[in-house]
Amino acid sequence: MESNGQDSLDADIHATIDRISDRRIAAEEESYARSQSLIDFVAPHIDKMTDENERRGSLMLITEFALWRKAEHDKAIAEIESQREELRTAFSAWLERTDAPEA
Repeated sequence: MESNGQDSLDADIHATIDRISDRRIAAEEESYARSQSLIDFVAPHIDKMTDENERRGSLMLITEFALWRKAEHDKAIAEIESQREELRTAFSAWLERTDAPEA
């Protein structure tokens, strides 16, 4: 059974991992929002194009960009969450193997 010091250290490590992961997620969310803002800015200009082929091609391009960016965003968030769990598991295992000092 773990001592209170180890429990406290484990909780502190997990909280730190969570803070770092949450900051990375927030940065990715901000980046994704900027991509969406770009799409929102460009879309009305595409709608005003008079050449139908140019308009259709531009719409396809912006749609492909939006789909690609969403996939990259989802992949980045999943990777951050996976790393969070890996780190939490690794540090918990490390604490179980060591004699952590009392806090």
